[in-house]
Amino acid sequence: MAGYVGKIGEFDAALEEWSNYMERVTHYFAANGIAEDKQKDTFLCCIGRDTFSLLRALVAPNKPGDKTYKELTDALTAHLAPRPLVIAERFRFHKRIQKEGESIKTYAASIQKLAEHCSFGESLSDTLRDRLVCGMRNEKVQQRLLTMGELTFRKAVEEAEMAERASKDVVEFHESVPEVHSLPQQAGSCYRCDGQHDPQNCRFLNEQCRYCKKRGHIERACKAKKRSSRNNSSMPRKGPPRVVKKMEGPIGAEGEESEEEPSLNWGSLHICTVAGRQAHVCGGGN
Repeated sequence: MAGYVGKIGEFDAALEEWSNYMERVTHYFAANGIAEDKQKDTFLCCIGRDTFSLLRALVAPNKPGDKTYKELTDALTAHLAPRPLVIAERFRFHKRIQKEGESIKTYAASIQKLAEHCSFGESLSDTLRDRLVCGMRNEKVQQRLLTMGELTFRKAVEEAEMAERASKDVVEFHESVPEVHSLPQQAGSCYRCDGQHDPQNCRFLNEQCRYCKKRGHIERACKAKKRSSRNNSSMPRKGPPRVVKKMEGPIGAEGEESEEEPSLNWGSLHICTVAGRQAHVCGGGN
């Protein structure tokens, strides 16, 4: 068929539905101006060996050449594509939901194909819209579509596709951001033992602290003990009081004062008050 536009090819039920093949045959005849008296012979030459053998069996005892083009196509259509039951087709339609990883465009095309033999009539657009919204996996987009008034099937597909593209853009953006590596851990980074390693890998993970009795660290790294030590260091120093000693000088000279740490037995000392003004430390005795 040199000089003809396009090519039909043999029919293969594993690759194509019969109704789809017949649509291509019709367009092929129209594109190449095949006259009606030539359509039967052209059709028989194109369908292939297996389909031709099937057709011979379907029209037996007659020969395919004895039948009209319409009789031949009707016989093959009745065998290869019998009219499905509407209830069964609608069951498959309403059961269809968006699959994991399936795009909105693919999902929308799938439910449109399933609706082909459902006989929805004038309610087709609304039914497709309802199935699209109810079956989509993205709950946020689903909730937004449920709040939109005058929502058509085409509008629902557009909104869902825009949300899908935006979600992909966000993922690609985060994947393109260079990874920020953490700085090497310094000594004391492990709060369990003050060591230089990851706390989750510390060998004292389940150890009980001897100070606070809690598990997960040892006494050396105990925060309670460290707080207690800081509090004690900020308190006034406990110990013997400092003594101001009056230094006696020559008559008419003023005495000098000095501070010193007495080396005394504080357990035997008494504070003596003279005239309620000066205090002197007096050694205690029996």
